[in-house]
Amino acid sequence: MKPYINKVESNIKSITKEPWEIVLGQYTLLLGSNASHKSSVIQSIELALTGAADDVCGRSAVRDAALLLSLAPDDKL
Repeated sequence: MKPYINKVESNIKSITKEPWEIVLGQYTLLLGSNASHKSSVIQSIELALTGAADDVCGRSAVRDAALLLSLAPDDKL
């Protein structure tokens, strides 16, 4: 069996800044209404794997590791 991401926990695009989480299987299809975090799941995985964050907090891209700290909540630094 190939490795896969089995859980995503993030606060990307969280209005309340509270983290949300989703448990994933080896094969997962994301379905849901608008504002149900489908894009946020993909963007969280993108950020974790590549260090790039497309359309997070109004940024078009974050590729500089030093800028990634600007995404962290103040109490987590």
